[in-house]
Amino acid sequence: MTLFNWMYELKDVLEIEIGIAHINHGLREASNFEEIEIRKIAKARNVDLFVGRFTGKFTEQKARDFRYSFFEDIMLKNGYTAILTAHHQGDLVETFLMREITGRALQSLQSIQAVRPFANGELIRPLLQFKKSEFDAPLYFEDQTNHGLAYFRNRVRNQIIPELSNENPKFSDGIADLSTEIEMAMTVINEKIESCSLIGENDNKISISDFLKESDSLKYFILRTYFAKFPQIQLSRAKLQELIHVIKRPQQYRSELNRDYFFVKTATSFYVEEKDYIIASDNWQDFIEILEENPHDKSYQVIHIPEKGKIEIRRRMPHDEILIRGKHKKIKEIFH
Repeated sequence: MTLFNWMYELKDVLEIEIGIAHINHGLREASNFEEIEIRKIAKARNVDLFVGRFTGKFTEQKARDFRYSFFEDIMLKNGYTAILTAHHQGDLVETFLMREITGRALQSLQSIQAVRPFANGELIRPLLQFKKSEFDAPLYFEDQTNHGLAYFRNRVRNQIIPELSNENPKFSDGIADLSTEIEMAMTVINEKIESCSLIGENDNKISISDFLKESDSLKYFILRTYFAKFPQIQLSRAKLQELIHVIKRPQQYRSELNRDYFFVKTATSFYVEEKDYIIASDNWQDFIEILEENPHDKSYQVIHIPEKGKIEIRRRMPHDEILIRGKHKKIKEIFH
Protein backbone atom coordinates (compact mmCIF):
# COMPACT_ATOMS: atom_id res chain seq x y z
CA MET A 1 0.00 0.00 0.00
CA THR A 2 2.93 2.35 0.66
CA LEU A 3 4.29 1.62 -2.82
CA PHE A 4 0.86 2.20 -4.38
CA ASN A 5 0.34 5.48 -2.50
CA TRP A 6 3.76 6.85 -3.46
CA MET A 7 3.36 5.88 -7.11
CA TYR A 8 -0.16 7.31 -7.24
CA GLU A 9 1.09 10.63 -5.85
CA LEU A 10 3.92 10.74 -8.41
CA LYS A 11 2.06 9.43 -11.48
CA ASP A 12 1.61 12.86 -13.05
CA VAL A 13 5.21 13.88 -12.34
CA LEU A 14 6.49 10.61 -13.81
CA GLU A 15 3.91 10.71 -16.64
CA ILE A 16 2.83 7.12 -16.06
CA GLU A 17 -0.38 5.15 -15.86
CA ILE A 18 -0.67 2.68 -13.00
CA GLY A 19 -2.77 -0.37 -12.24
CA ILE A 20 -3.03 -2.79 -9.33
CA ALA A 21 -2.25 -6.50 -9.58
CA HIS A 22 -3.73 -8.36 -6.58
CA ILE A 23 -3.43 -12.06 -5.75
CA ASN A 24 -6.08 -13.74 -3.62
CA HIS A 25 -4.40 -16.90 -2.34
CA GLY A 26 -7.59 -17.98 -0.60
CA LEU A 27 -5.71 -19.31 2.44
CA ARG A 28 -7.28 -17.09 5.09
CA GLU A 29 -10.77 -16.00 6.00
CA ALA A 30 -9.65 -12.39 5.52
CA SER A 31 -8.55 -12.99 1.91
CA ASN A 32 -11.94 -12.24 0.37
CA PHE A 33 -12.44 -9.20 2.61
CA GLU A 34 -9.07 -7.82 1.50
CA GLU A 35 -9.99 -8.30 -2.16
CA ILE A 36 -13.24 -6.37 -1.62
CA GLU A 37 -11.38 -3.50 0.07
CA ILE A 38 -8.76 -3.41 -2.71
CA ARG A 39 -11.57 -3.16 -5.25
CA LYS A 40 -13.00 -0.17 -3.34
CA ILE A 41 -9.61 1.58 -3.34
CA ALA A 42 -9.09 0.99 -7.07
CA LYS A 43 -12.56 2.30 -7.88
CA ALA A 44 -12.15 5.39 -5.69
CA ARG A 45 -8.81 6.24 -7.35
CA ASN A 46 -10.00 5.27 -10.85
CA VAL A 47 -7.20 2.74 -11.21
CA ASP A 48 -7.44 -0.51 -13.15
CA LEU A 49 -7.43 -3.61 -10.96
CA PHE A 50 -6.41 -7.14 -11.98
CA VAL A 51 -7.19 -9.98 -9.58
CA GLY A 52 -5.72 -13.47 -9.73
CA ARG A 53 -6.95 -16.36 -7.58
CA PHE A 54 -4.51 -19.09 -6.65
CA THR A 55 -5.94 -22.61 -6.67
CA GLY A 56 -4.50 -26.02 -5.88
CA LYS A 57 -2.19 -27.20 -3.12
CA PHE A 58 -0.28 -24.26 -1.68
CA THR A 59 3.50 -24.16 -1.49
CA GLU A 60 5.66 -21.05 -1.37
CA GLN A 61 7.25 -21.90 -4.72
CA LYS A 62 3.94 -22.67 -6.46
CA ALA A 63 2.46 -19.43 -5.17
CA ARG A 64 5.48 -17.47 -6.36
CA ASP A 65 5.37 -19.08 -9.81
CA PHE A 66 1.65 -18.28 -10.04
CA ARG A 67 2.20 -14.62 -9.08
CA TYR A 68 4.89 -13.92 -11.63
CA SER A 69 3.04 -15.78 -14.38
CA PHE A 70 0.00 -13.65 -13.55
CA PHE A 71 2.08 -10.46 -13.63
CA GLU A 72 3.59 -11.40 -16.99
CA ASP A 73 0.16 -12.10 -18.45
CA ILE A 74 -1.15 -8.70 -17.31
CA MET A 75 1.80 -6.87 -18.83
CA LEU A 76 1.57 -8.63 -22.18
CA LYS A 77 -2.21 -8.29 -22.53
CA ASN A 78 -2.53 -4.72 -21.28
CA GLY A 79 0.61 -3.02 -22.55
CA TYR A 80 2.22 -2.26 -19.20
CA THR A 81 5.99 -1.82 -19.46
CA ALA A 82 6.90 -2.46 -15.82
CA ILE A 83 5.76 -4.41 -12.79
CA LEU A 84 6.73 -2.91 -9.40
CA THR A 85 6.92 -4.96 -6.21
CA ALA A 86 7.36 -3.67 -2.67
CA HIS A 87 10.29 -5.86 -1.65
CA HIS A 88 12.23 -4.10 1.10
CA GLN A 89 15.45 -4.66 3.06
CA GLY A 90 13.78 -7.26 5.28
CA ASP A 91 12.88 -9.35 2.23
CA LEU A 92 16.48 -9.13 1.01
CA VAL A 93 17.88 -10.33 4.35
CA GLU A 94 15.32 -13.16 4.60
CA THR A 95 16.11 -14.35 1.08
CA PHE A 96 19.87 -14.24 1.75
CA LEU A 97 19.54 -16.34 4.91
CA MET A 98 17.13 -18.84 3.32
CA ARG A 99 19.55 -19.43 0.47
CA GLU A 100 22.55 -19.68 2.78
CA ILE A 101 20.78 -22.14 5.08
CA THR A 102 19.82 -24.37 2.16
CA GLY A 103 23.40 -24.38 0.82
CA ARG A 104 22.97 -22.32 -2.32
CA ALA A 105 25.91 -21.14 -4.43
CA LEU A 106 27.61 -17.75 -4.01
CA GLN A 107 25.82 -16.32 -7.05
CA SER A 108 22.45 -16.75 -5.35
CA LEU A 109 23.59 -14.66 -2.36
CA GLN A 110 23.81 -11.53 -4.46
CA SER A 111 21.55 -8.62 -3.59
CA ILE A 112 18.03 -8.87 -5.00
CA GLN A 113 18.10 -7.09 -8.35
CA ALA A 114 16.43 -3.68 -8.25
CA VAL A 115 15.71 -3.83 -11.97
CA ARG A 116 15.70 -6.77 -14.38
CA PRO A 117 14.07 -7.60 -17.72
CA PHE A 118 10.61 -9.10 -17.36
CA ALA A 119 7.90 -9.98 -19.89
CA ASN A 120 7.77 -7.11 -22.40
CA GLY A 121 9.41 -4.66 -20.02
CA GLU A 122 11.02 -4.63 -16.57
CA LEU A 123 10.53 -5.90 -13.05
CA ILE A 124 11.38 -3.05 -10.67
CA ARG A 125 11.83 -3.20 -6.89
CA PRO A 126 12.19 0.46 -5.87
CA LEU A 127 12.02 -0.05 -2.08
CA LEU A 128 14.99 -2.36 -1.47
CA GLN A 129 16.87 0.36 0.42
CA PHE A 130 13.91 0.94 2.76
CA LYS A 131 13.10 -0.83 6.00
CA LYS A 132 9.52 -1.86 6.62
CA SER A 133 9.43 0.50 9.59
CA GLU A 134 9.78 3.39 7.12
CA PHE A 135 6.54 2.57 5.28
CA ASP A 136 3.82 5.10 6.01
CA ALA A 137 0.57 3.80 4.49
CA PRO A 138 -2.26 4.71 6.89
CA LEU A 139 -4.35 1.82 5.53
CA TYR A 140 -2.80 -1.57 4.92
CA PHE A 141 -3.66 -5.26 5.27
CA GLU A 142 -1.65 -7.49 7.55
CA ASP A 143 -1.40 -11.20 6.70
CA GLN A 144 -1.64 -12.82 10.12
CA THR A 145 0.03 -16.00 8.83
CA ASN A 146 3.24 -13.96 8.54
CA HIS A 147 3.53 -14.14 12.32
CA GLY A 148 3.41 -17.95 12.44
CA LEU A 149 6.13 -20.56 11.99
CA ALA A 150 4.47 -22.84 9.44
CA TYR A 151 6.63 -21.70 6.51
CA PHE A 152 10.41 -21.54 6.16
CA ARG A 153 10.45 -17.80 5.41
CA ASN A 154 8.34 -17.13 8.51
CA ARG A 155 10.75 -19.09 10.69
CA VAL A 156 13.67 -17.09 9.31
CA ARG A 157 11.76 -13.83 9.80
CA ASN A 158 10.29 -14.51 13.23
CA GLN A 159 12.95 -16.68 14.88
CA ILE A 160 16.37 -16.51 13.28
CA ILE A 161 16.63 -12.80 12.40
CA PRO A 162 15.40 -11.56 15.83
CA GLU A 163 17.90 -13.83 17.61
CA LEU A 164 20.79 -12.64 15.47
CA SER A 165 19.65 -9.02 15.79
CA ASN A 166 19.83 -9.42 19.56
CA GLU A 167 23.51 -10.21 19.14
CA ASN A 168 24.02 -7.35 16.69
CA PRO A 169 21.33 -4.66 16.24
CA LYS A 170 22.89 -3.82 12.87
CA PHE A 171 22.74 -7.43 11.68
CA SER A 172 20.24 -6.78 8.86
CA ASP A 173 22.24 -3.79 7.61
CA GLY A 174 25.36 -5.96 7.59
CA ILE A 175 23.66 -8.73 5.58
CA ALA A 176 22.34 -6.18 3.08
CA ASP A 177 25.84 -4.73 2.67
CA LEU A 178 27.39 -8.20 2.34
CA SER A 179 24.86 -9.15 -0.32
CA THR A 180 25.73 -6.00 -2.27
CA GLU A 181 29.47 -6.73 -1.96
CA ILE A 182 28.90 -10.28 -3.27
CA GLU A 183 27.08 -8.78 -6.24
CA MET A 184 30.04 -6.46 -6.88
CA ALA A 185 32.50 -9.38 -6.59
CA MET A 186 30.42 -11.50 -8.98
CA THR A 187 30.43 -8.63 -11.47
CA VAL A 188 34.24 -8.66 -11.45
CA ILE A 189 34.32 -12.47 -11.76
CA ASN A 190 31.83 -12.45 -14.64
CA GLU A 191 33.78 -9.77 -16.47
CA LYS A 192 36.92 -11.89 -16.12
CA ILE A 193 35.09 -14.98 -17.39
CA GLU A 194 33.74 -13.05 -20.34
CA SER A 195 37.22 -11.80 -21.21
CA CYS A 196 38.44 -15.42 -21.35
CA SER A 197 35.96 -16.11 -24.19
CA LEU A 198 35.67 -19.74 -23.08
CA ILE A 199 31.88 -19.95 -22.91
CA GLY A 200 30.24 -19.30 -26.26
CA GLU A 201 26.55 -18.65 -26.83
CA ASN A 202 26.24 -21.24 -29.58
CA ASP A 203 29.18 -23.60 -29.05
CA ASN A 204 28.61 -25.95 -26.12
CA LYS A 205 32.23 -27.13 -25.95
CA ILE A 206 35.02 -25.62 -23.86
CA SER A 207 38.66 -25.97 -24.87
CA ILE A 208 40.58 -27.93 -22.23
CA SER A 209 43.90 -26.27 -23.04
CA ASP A 210 42.40 -22.77 -22.64
CA PHE A 211 40.52 -23.78 -19.50
CA LEU A 212 43.66 -25.13 -17.82
CA LYS A 213 45.47 -21.82 -18.30
CA GLU A 214 43.22 -20.17 -15.71
CA SER A 215 43.66 -20.26 -11.93
CA ASP A 216 41.85 -22.96 -9.98
CA SER A 217 39.56 -20.37 -8.43
CA LEU A 218 38.52 -19.02 -11.81
CA LYS A 219 38.13 -22.56 -13.17
CA TYR A 220 35.50 -23.13 -10.51
CA PHE A 221 33.49 -20.04 -11.45
CA ILE A 222 33.86 -20.79 -15.16
CA LEU A 223 32.20 -24.14 -14.53
CA ARG A 224 29.51 -22.50 -12.38
CA THR A 225 28.75 -20.08 -15.20
CA TYR A 226 28.85 -22.82 -17.81
CA PHE A 227 26.39 -25.04 -15.94
CA ALA A 228 24.07 -22.08 -15.42
CA LYS A 229 23.22 -22.63 -19.11
CA PHE A 230 21.59 -25.90 -18.00
CA PRO A 231 19.10 -25.07 -15.22
CA GLN A 232 18.05 -28.75 -15.09
CA ILE A 233 21.52 -29.60 -13.75
CA GLN A 234 22.18 -28.72 -10.11
CA LEU A 235 25.74 -29.43 -8.96
CA SER A 236 27.30 -29.03 -5.53
CA ARG A 237 30.64 -27.34 -4.94
CA ALA A 238 32.17 -30.75 -4.28
CA LYS A 239 30.93 -32.06 -7.63
CA LEU A 240 32.34 -29.06 -9.49
CA GLN A 241 35.71 -29.57 -7.79
CA GLU A 242 35.56 -33.23 -8.80
CA LEU A 243 34.95 -32.23 -12.44
CA ILE A 244 37.92 -29.85 -12.33
CA HIS A 245 40.02 -32.80 -11.13
CA VAL A 246 38.69 -34.89 -14.03
CA ILE A 247 39.44 -32.17 -16.59
CA LYS A 248 43.04 -31.93 -15.37
CA ARG A 249 43.65 -35.65 -15.86
CA PRO A 250 44.73 -36.93 -19.30
CA GLN A 251 42.04 -39.63 -19.58
CA GLN A 252 38.88 -39.15 -21.56
CA TYR A 253 35.73 -39.32 -19.50
CA ARG A 254 31.97 -39.66 -19.62
CA SER A 255 29.74 -39.38 -16.56
CA GLU A 256 26.03 -39.14 -15.81
CA LEU A 257 25.09 -35.78 -14.27
CA ASN A 258 21.40 -36.52 -13.86
CA ARG A 259 18.67 -38.48 -15.62
CA ASP A 260 18.92 -36.32 -18.75
CA TYR A 261 22.55 -35.24 -19.19
CA PHE A 262 26.11 -36.55 -19.38
CA PHE A 263 29.36 -34.71 -18.77
CA VAL A 264 31.81 -35.62 -21.55
CA LYS A 265 35.53 -34.98 -21.78
CA THR A 266 37.48 -35.73 -24.95
CA ALA A 267 41.17 -35.19 -25.67
CA THR A 268 40.59 -31.50 -26.53
CA SER A 269 37.35 -30.30 -24.96
CA PHE A 270 34.62 -30.93 -22.41
CA TYR A 271 30.89 -30.36 -22.65
CA VAL A 272 27.42 -31.37 -21.52
CA GLU A 273 25.51 -33.78 -23.73
CA GLU A 274 21.95 -35.06 -23.64
CA LYS A 275 21.54 -38.77 -23.01
CA ASP A 276 20.69 -39.72 -26.56
CA TYR A 277 24.37 -39.14 -27.37
CA ILE A 278 26.22 -42.26 -28.57
CA ILE A 279 30.00 -42.53 -28.20
CA ALA A 280 31.80 -42.97 -31.50
CA SER A 281 35.35 -43.04 -30.15
CA ASP A 282 37.66 -45.95 -30.95
CA ASN A 283 39.02 -45.63 -27.43
CA TRP A 284 35.61 -46.25 -25.92
CA GLN A 285 37.03 -48.09 -22.93
CA ASP A 286 38.42 -44.78 -21.64
CA PHE A 287 34.84 -43.69 -21.01
CA ILE A 288 33.59 -46.62 -18.94
CA GLU A 289 32.30 -45.54 -15.54
CA ILE A 290 29.73 -46.74 -13.03
CA LEU A 291 26.61 -44.68 -13.69
CA GLU A 292 24.08 -46.09 -11.25
CA GLU A 293 24.02 -48.30 -8.18
CA ASN A 294 21.15 -50.10 -6.51
CA PRO A 295 21.15 -49.33 -2.76
CA HIS A 296 19.17 -52.54 -2.13
CA ASP A 297 21.58 -54.73 -4.11
CA LYS A 298 25.25 -53.80 -3.82
CA SER A 299 26.19 -56.22 -6.60
CA TYR A 300 24.06 -54.32 -9.13
CA GLN A 301 25.80 -51.55 -11.06
CA VAL A 302 25.03 -49.89 -14.39
CA ILE A 303 27.83 -48.95 -16.78
CA HIS A 304 27.80 -47.56 -20.30
CA ILE A 305 28.92 -49.97 -23.01
CA PRO A 306 29.02 -48.39 -26.49
CA GLU A 307 27.61 -50.20 -29.49
CA LYS A 308 30.99 -50.24 -31.21
CA GLY A 309 34.23 -51.68 -29.90
CA LYS A 310 35.76 -54.91 -28.61
CA ILE A 311 34.92 -56.32 -25.20
CA GLU A 312 37.43 -58.62 -23.52
CA ILE A 313 36.43 -60.70 -20.51
CA ARG A 314 39.28 -61.95 -18.32
CA ARG A 315 40.26 -62.41 -14.71
CA ARG A 316 41.43 -59.46 -12.67
CA MET A 317 45.09 -58.53 -12.96
CA PRO A 318 47.09 -57.11 -9.99
CA HIS A 319 47.21 -53.49 -11.20
CA ASP A 320 43.75 -53.20 -12.81
CA GLU A 321 41.93 -49.94 -12.06
CA ILE A 322 38.40 -48.64 -12.57
CA LEU A 323 37.18 -45.05 -12.93
CA ILE A 324 34.46 -44.21 -10.41
CA ARG A 325 33.10 -40.67 -10.27
CA GLY A 326 36.25 -39.24 -11.73
CA LYS A 327 38.70 -41.07 -9.48
CA HIS A 328 40.76 -44.15 -10.26
CA LYS A 329 40.47 -47.02 -7.77
CA LYS A 330 42.14 -50.41 -7.80
CA ILE A 331 39.79 -53.21 -8.80
CA LYS A 332 40.79 -55.25 -5.74
CA GLU A 333 39.41 -52.47 -3.51
CA ILE A 334 36.02 -52.71 -5.20
CA PHE A 335 35.65 -56.44 -5.85
CA HIS A 336 36.90 -58.85 -3.17
